[in-house]
Amino acid sequence: IRHSNVWSALEAMKSCGLVSPTEHFELTSAYDFLFRVQGRLRIVKNLAIDTIPDKSDEVTKLARRLGFDLLAFQETLSRHQKIVRNHYLQILEGCR
Repeated sequence: IRHSNVWSALEAMKSCGLVSPTEHFELTSAYDFLFRVQGRLRIVKNLAIDTIPDKSDEVTKLARRLGFDLLAFQETLSRHQKIVRNHYLQILEGCR
């Protein structure tokens, strides 16, 4: 499946049965969150970056800008990253 954006690709994956409606919802929700984080990083750093800062004070500021305290942000980020990673590993395993 080749699409120029994630949303179209996810929809196509659901349409052809690569992901279930539940998996589609989880992936869409995860990407919504991850792209919000990426957007905030771009605003703050004025760069096209997608790496979470190393300094804890910068991560705390990022979390606050997104409406989270530090712990809730880290847990939410980790959860969404795991969802995406696990679903794609399942998809790639099924393609072998």
